[in-house]
Amino acid sequence: MKPCSVVVKNLLVTAGEGVFATSIFIAGEPTSPDNAITLYDNSGEGNLPLVSRTGKRTSIHRVQIRVRNTNYQTAYDTAFDIGKILRYTEPFTLAKEGDDPYAIRYTSFVETGSVLFLLKDEKQRSIFVLNMKITREEV
Repeated sequence: MKPCSVVVKNLLVTAGEGVFATSIFIAGEPTSPDNAITLYDNSGEGNLPLVSRTGKRTSIHRVQIRVRNTNYQTAYDTAFDIGKILRYTEPFTLAKEGDDPYAIRYTSFVETGSVLFLLKDEKQRSIFVLNMKITREEV
């Protein structure tokens, strides 16, 4: 099963928000380029003993999205746009891979709060964060 950060990365690349390993990164924010999107898998609720409406085991995960840009407004706008892209993503299913016992259906992407200004780094680049709750179920 793919980490949710990889799934979010694929959605952002498809939406034209950036290129993986050039402007979109996972689990480590490089010192350059100045303008970057970095995704971190965050604590979620894992495999819950809950059953979805379809009778499948549901799990809830979280991804933190950090947006860094030399321009404050552009950083904010990018973070806001990413939230909108994910919020309006229709449910979809990823096929089984390798030894996975089942396919995974992604049912929702929900912001857990609004876009938050975090800080200006040592190079005066603005950093905003957005946290997403992602619900997926076995298919």
